[in-house]
Amino acid sequence: MASRVGVWLTALVLVQAEAALAQPASQTAAGPGREVRASETAITTRPRFKVEAVGFRAHNETGWDFIGSDEVIAVFDTGAYRVMTDTFDDVDGGDSRTFRNDQSCISPATDSGEIDRAWSCAPNGAPGPVSFVAALYEYDGSRFPAGFCVHSNGPTDLLPPQSTACRVDAEVATLIGRRQVSMSLGELTAVMPRPGDIHEGAVALFGGCDGECVSGGPFGPSPDYTLRYRIVRVNDEVVTPPRDPTPR
Repeated sequence: MASRVGVWLTALVLVQAEAALAQPASQTAAGPGREVRASETAITTRPRFKVEAVGFRAHNETGWDFIGSDEVIAVFDTGAYRVMTDTFDDVDGGDSRTFRNDQSCISPATDSGEIDRAWSCAPNGAPGPVSFVAALYEYDGSRFPAGFCVHSNGPTDLLPPQSTACRVDAEVATLIGRRQVSMSLGELTAVMPRPGDIHEGAVALFGGCDGECVSGGPFGPSPDYTLRYRIVRVNDEVVTPPRDPTPR
C-alpha cells in the first residue's frame, strides 16, 4: 500500500511540474492574474553626442598676400541658435589657430545668460543626428555697436537662428566659406560604437561662398581654409519604458 501511495505522489508531482513548464513565462513571473510583457521591462539606451570646434588652417588667405593678413571669425549655426567666436588676428597663409575652450562648443551649447563671449557644451550631450553650418569670415570692420547682440530673448551669446551675428554683415566682413556638416545616427554610431569614442572631422571652407566658388575675385585669389571639428559620444541615455500596472 505504501508503495502505491509513493507512486501516486510521484505522478502528481510530475504532472504539476509539466503544468508549470507549460505556463507562459510572462504569467509565472508576474503571478496569478498579472501578465508582464517583455517590452514593459526592457531597458534601452539612446546614444548622445556633443560637437566641438577644434581649429582651422589657412592654406591661402583672402586677397593678395602682400596687402595684409586676415582677421578671422567663426560662426556656427545649429538651426536652433548661432554662436560667433572672437577675432583671430594676423592670420597668414600657412597659419593654424585653435579655438578657445569657452568658445569651442557647437552643440548642444549652454550659456550663462550674459554677453560675455563664452559658452560651453551641455555635459549630457544631445541625441543624434548631428547637423550644423560652419562659416569663416574675414573681418575688416570697426567696433560693433554696443548691445547689437541683444534681442527679444534677452542678452546671450546664443543668437537666434538666421540672425545677423554681431560683426558679420556685408559692409564689414568677407565670407571665406560656409558649409553644412551632417551625420545621421547610423553614421555616428558606426564611427563611435561606444561611449567615450571620438570622431575627428574636417570641412573645407573656400571660394568666398558655400564651397562652390573656386576662382579668385577682383581683389586677388580666393581664400582657402580647412576647419577641424570633433564629435564626442558621451554617456548614453538610459531609457526605461513605464510599467503598466493594469492586470491583463
